[in-house]
Amino acid sequence: MPLPQRKRTVMPIPIEQEKDTPFRADEDEECCFCFKTTRFWTALPDRKGGEQVACCPPCSKLRTPSQVPSKSAWCEEARKRRPSLYPGQP
Repeated sequence: MPLPQRKRTVMPIPIEQEKDTPFRADEDEECCFCFKTTRFWTALPDRKGGEQVACCPPCSKLRTPSQVPSKSAWCEEARKRRPSLYPGQP
């Protein structure tokens, strides 16, 4: 007799909407998972303010906090995806 399947529980990533600047599409950051622009940032309790990364509401519900990349990994991926925005940086 097969064992019953366990339902996987996904703990959503806590996020906050950016408050400091008025909404302007050209200032939005790219979500660390899907790369769509967003005004939402992670609010992970184990990270300081400067260590948070952009994360859109749909991805925050589908992913877990352990999947959130570090700020340096996220910035490196952003430079690879859009090098014209980061002239002179590797």
